[in-house]
Amino acid sequence: MRAAADQRQLQNVTASLGPHSGLRGRHAAVTVGYHLSKRHWNTITLDGSVPDEEVLELIGHAYDLVVVPIRVDGVTYDHDLVIDRGKIRKRKKAASRRFRGAYWHTPLSAAGDIPWRCRRLVIGTGADGALPVLQQVREEVRRRKIDLVVVPTAEAIGVLAQTTKDTNAILHLTC
Repeated sequence: MRAAADQRQLQNVTASLGPHSGLRGRHAAVTVGYHLSKRHWNTITLDGSVPDEEVLELIGHAYDLVVVPIRVDGVTYDHDLVIDRGKIRKRKKAASRRFRGAYWHTPLSAAGDIPWRCRRLVIGTGADGALPVLQQVREEVRRRKIDLVVVPTAEAIGVLAQTTKDTNAILHLTC
């Protein structure tokens, strides 16, 4: 993982408070997240000063923090889900990517993969509730007279457990 002398290679990783919380103090090559949340993200300059084993451990730790798999009917998913009239599929983000620059990841926009054919739409906004739901989605929900529930994903699962009749959902599985 050594960078060429004239190149600067960076790796962004997230770290919880815990075994990796002192990284910035221990290694000069570990700095606050470059173009990311300064609280949770670190940028590692891959110049050889941080041992390869520690870099790999950090990357694995970061993956475990941001990807929270969900199990539905015996199948494990590690990507955002759309539940549309009882059928589960992967959320398609392409139409919402144009809004990504204003947020730190792809928000939910009205142009996105939204299962509109329902009376209630449950949006799980991730483990920490970080998925941005654009105002245009809220306006379209009002126009269609759909009951909208926007809560962190764990709460959204609880809402879905109560009843799924005439209910569709989007579940964000990270952050």
